[in-house]
Amino acid sequence: MAKKELLTGSMHVTPVGGNVFADLGFPPEEAAALQAETKRIIVEKRAIKRQEREEYK
Repeated sequence: MAKKELLTGSMHVTPVGGNVFADLGFPPEEAAALQAETKRIIVEKRAIKRQEREEYK
């Protein structure tokens, strides 16, 4: 039986500002919507963490 080579490196890296959802094969409109929703959630979570840090100072 032949040995299988283990791939350990990245096959593709999404550039900064790129859309990982488009890279994953989502249609452009859906990729843009998913990226926008993800950014919204990240901003919201960062604001919550910032607020929590201020409360515990």
